[in-house]
Amino acid sequence: MPPGCSSRMKLSRLHNIRDRMPAPDLLTPFALIRDPTPNQLEEVFELRVRAWRGQARFKADIQAASDRWDAVSSHRLLLDDEGRIAGAFRFSLHWDLGDLPDGGVWATDFHDAPGPHGYSSRMFVHPELQGRGLSERLEALSISEPFDAGAASVTCLAGSVPASVRRMGQMERRGWSRIGVATRHSPDTFWVAEYLPTIMSATRAVA
Repeated sequence: MPPGCSSRMKLSRLHNIRDRMPAPDLLTPFALIRDPTPNQLEEVFELRVRAWRGQARFKADIQAASDRWDAVSSHRLLLDDEGRIAGAFRFSLHWDLGDLPDGGVWATDFHDAPGPHGYSSRMFVHPELQGRGLSERLEALSISEPFDAGAASVTCLAGSVPASVRRMGQMERRGWSRIGVATRHSPDTFWVAEYLPTIMSATRAVA
């Protein structure tokens, strides 16, 4: 064997092992919080803006984003082992389709089926943890948590900005299906939509 060949082979094997290993943050146990404190929710509202900055234009110069639906929605947070918020989303359950989050632009003929109808929204990953796989866990939870709370179906909106369009394939792998395109923009977003949002739905919990 030529000099140095053995060392190169060992190094190559180490690289292959390293490339197959999960990202370090995915090895960290993240705690799911179902009853966040008021202080945690205030941080969530600020992190929504920080996480979306650079991915979308905002309608105003804001430091935090919240609306009236935050007060009546269920919030789910992932905390890292130091207690920091790594990501979050909210969901709400609806029997009455007359008053809905995001102006109800997600309600279609599909929602004529028996309720309650779950609606997941405002998902984000902490800016320092983006691109490392946490969004996939949140996508799965944004389906399973509403079902566990009693939803008959779960819906969300996606694809109103390029960053969200790029995520839609991942969403489908986690259990979402495209059922249509909204006919108008949501009046409740804090960002400027570039496209009409795609309506995504799930009719079963993610395993």
